[in-house]
Parts: sequence; structure tokens; C-alpha cells
Amino acid sequence: MANKRISAAPREAVMGIDPLERKITLFGVGIAFVMSLGSVYGWVKNSPTLLTSKKVAHQACAAGYHQVLTLCEKRIPGSKADWALQFGYIFVCAVLMLIFALRRSRTGVIFASLMLGLRLGMAGIVFLYVGIWLLIRAYRLQRFGDPSLFGSSRIQRQMNQAKKAGVAITPAEAAEQAQIAQPTPRATVRESSRYTPKRKSTRRRT
Repeated sequence: MANKRISAAPREAVMGIDPLERKITLFGVGIAFVMSLGSVYGWVKNSPTLLTSKKVAHQACAAGYHQVLTLCEKRIPGSKADWALQFGYIFVCAVLMLIFALRRSRTGVIFASLMLGLRLGMAGIVFLYVGIWLLIRAYRLQRFGDPSLFGSSRIQRQMNQAKKAGVAITPAEAAEQAQIAQPTPRATVRESSRYTPKRKSTRRRT
């Protein structure tokens, strides 16, 4: 039976979110609330719904669509029920993201952001990015103990070098070795006008 891989970070750190992730999540919450207000505007004005699709055979748009740049668009009459449903969905997901961000729950933020992103399609690409980004950082944190791309890459590189040398090291040991191996910039030495001796002039006397 294979041994279960031990996490390089505590469970609380993997399941929670750090200050940077919390700020990004709160930024996404703000965008979601703004989009929900747009749905309110569409409900009040009963604006038509805009559908987009890619071109079909022979680079032409389907029936009922007209070409706008590289996409095909179609406007259908608005429905207040649809606008109200969209507002409720976005608003509820935004509130859930806010609650989970305040509780520092990574799983909750990922769930709410992915649900919102999948519902909105192209307009929800930001929320899909937030959810996938949090998943990737959780994977790096669990495997390497560092959620950043630069830090996890240095640890992975150090572990690969140790593996080639026939030595098995933990991510924590690899992080320490990578920190030691990282060159420190040398401080530039500036000449002091008080203690620097005067240089002899090379000018010839006539």
C-alpha cells in the first residue's frame, strides 16, 4: 500500500486564504456587486438580451445572428423575470464570496467563484480565474509549502537536484537550501570625500 503524501503546509494554511488571496477575492466581490447592479438596470429598462456565438460553416453567422467583429450577435426581447433571476444569482454568489472571504475559507471562495464564473460565461472569466488561481496556490502550498510561482519553482528545482544526487529531502529542507544558495547582492562601496585621499594630478607643469 502506497504511503500517503504528507502535506508540506498545515491543513489550516491549505484550507484557509492568506492576505493576498483575501484582497483578490474582495476585489472580485466588488466586481460581482457592480454586475448585479447592471442586472437591476436591465430589469428596470427591460433591456434586450445579447447572445453571442462563433461563426459556423463557411465563416458565416447562423440564422438570426449578425456579424460584429469576429463574433456573431443576436438580440432577443428582454424579460424581467430573466433579469431578476440573473440579479439574484449574481447577488447571492457575491454575498457567499464575501462571507467565505471574511471566514478565510478557501473551499467556499473557490466554489462560489466557479459557480458564478460558469453561470456568466465570458462575462465571468474573472471569477473563473480567481477560483482556478486559488486551486493552483492550494496545490503549491500543499506540495511545496509555498503558494507563489517563484518560491515553489525554486523548491522544486532544489528537490530535483537533490534527487539526481540520490538524496531525498523534504520541501522544508529544499526551501532552506534554496535560500542559502540564493546569491545575496553585494553592497556598493562609495568613496567618502572625507577619508578618500586626493588623487595626484597628471597634468604636466610648464
